[in-house]
Amino acid sequence: MKKFILTIIVLSSVVTSCSKEEVTTENDKVLSKSSILNNNNSSGKTAGKEYTQQLPYLDAHTDFMVFNVENDLAHKMNDPKVDWKTINALYSADLSTASKQYLIYILLAKKDLLGIQNTAPTTDQAKLIAQYAQELVNTKYPGYCLLYNTLLTLNSTEYAPLSETLASQIVFNSKTEVFHSNFLNRPKGRDPYVAKVKEDYIYLDKIKTEF
Repeated sequence: MKKFILTIIVLSSVVTSCSKEEVTTENDKVLSKSSILNNNNSSGKTAGKEYTQQLPYLDAHTDFMVFNVENDLAHKMNDPKVDWKTINALYSADLSTASKQYLIYILLAKKDLLGIQNTAPTTDQAKLIAQYAQELVNTKYPGYCLLYNTLLTLNSTEYAPLSETLASQIVFNSKTEVFHSNFLNRPKGRDPYVAKVKEDYIYLDKIKTEF
């Protein structure tokens, strides 16, 4: 079984900017609720910027940690002087799964390539987002907030049919995904991450019902 990590090196650069707001409300409606949250409601709201504040959900892998340190990614992800193209230049098919997922997370969320595409769309950006969405889904990335917003962005491009296909694959993969349930079943000592993990899981319901 793959182990997922929220490493100190990664989290120290992410959590300081993470919103601690809960996104569930008592009157929210949901058609197909996932089982592990007591208050697991899907709001039906249009996409916001929640994905830019979410945590990275990464396969535990030594190569990822080395890659992270060697390329100073914990700093670069929050440095406005480092644009998404600089991060994208580090991507290679030869990287470990976790390193690929981390770079894609930085590109789409922390450098907000999704927001750039939504406000200033280009064909090249859409193609790149589609490629990286496929990579995340193929490698069973469990960050549902990022996945949802990526699919939502693709849905307004020529890759709309792909977003539906990927949504189905994400739902299928979620049947064997245990990170969220394992994490939330042992919350002691894991603040402030519990709120973010709960928030993230809500987006699985949104993928189930909106695509």
